[in-house]
Amino acid sequence: MVIKVSKNITNAKYHKDVISGKDGAINCIIDGQHCSVPMVDNNTDYQEIKEQIAAGTLTVEASD
Repeated sequence: MVIKVSKNITNAKYHKDVISGKDGAINCIIDGQHCSVPMVDNNTDYQEIKEQIAAGTLTVEASD
C-alpha cells in the first residue's frame, strides 16, 4: 500500500523565460523552501503542482 503525502505549496506564480517570453517555471514555496519548479512533466514537484491545481487546492498567479 502506497500512501501519498501532499506537499504544502504556497505563493505560486508563473515565471517567464527571458529568451522565449513564455512561462517556463513556477516560483513558489514548497514545505517552507523557496523553489523555482521547471514546467516539465518528469519533474515530481511540477506533477504535484498540476495535481493540486486540478483538485482546486492551488492557484498559480499569472507572470508579469
